[in-house]
Amino acid sequence: MVVAAAGGLLGSAYGVKALNSYIGEDDSFDIQCVRKGSGTPVLIARGFTTEKKLDWRTEVKAVEAAYPDSPIYLVTWGSKEMLELAGFLAPGAGFAGGAVLKGMVKHAGKKLAKKATPAGLALGVVDLVKNPWTVAVNRANKTAMTLAAIIQRSHLESVVLVGHSLGGRVMLNLATALAGAAGTENEVRVEAVHLLGAAIGQDTTWDSVGEALSGVVHNYHSHNDVILGRLYPAAMAGTKAIGFEGLDASFAVNHDVSDAVKSHSAYYENVELSRTLES
Repeated sequence: MVVAAAGGLLGSAYGVKALNSYIGEDDSFDIQCVRKGSGTPVLIARGFTTEKKLDWRTEVKAVEAAYPDSPIYLVTWGSKEMLELAGFLAPGAGFAGGAVLKGMVKHAGKKLAKKATPAGLALGVVDLVKNPWTVAVNRANKTAMTLAAIIQRSHLESVVLVGHSLGGRVMLNLATALAGAAGTENEVRVEAVHLLGAAIGQDTTWDSVGEALSGVVHNYHSHNDVILGRLYPAAMAGTKAIGFEGLDASFAVNHDVSDAVKSHSAYYENVELSRTLES
């Protein structure tokens, strides 16, 4: 992954070009301020299972409880990719892939029980490059780079990042990109990152930004999250999501919320965002 390494470039002419290119690709991309404040700005990015939800009160309420003085910004992104992903995963949603994937996951569970990779199952349903999971993941990665380029031009001193599902992927990649610019003229300090049911796998390259992010990345994971426990590895060639099994990184503070969170869409209502370094 090149996100961290690209951090310093995002404030350059290269960053401007990448930013303009992305905005031209994603008509749904927007950053909206829903509350003003004097504290550190908080950005919230949502992901799969909330793509059609227009009401952000649940997310905002969770952030307000932890950051009562902070301005809050909502990041919308990848609407087209999210809807296609929802159709692929949801049986009866009018997209043939939903019913197909339901059967794929059933068989994947048996394969995983035998310690066999489900990659072949995913590839058997749809080419990996065209897999809606892969397409949405690529959009999330581009969104992170775009946000980094914008934030580095905003004259902010620090930010707090909050993301659920693929929005968690956006925010972790954004955090590593900003950390990659530490010590440069484009530096923006990451005060905290809150990942709720994050749809992203482990990456050893994160170790390179460990010092800059030490103790600020909170990962809330649940073993009751079927989307991440079964669908994610089935569609992503066996990769396990940190929102299911935890984040193995020196800078991470893991929070097992399995007792409170019973599904992929139940994080914000049942998780209190932590402002301590306790795991």
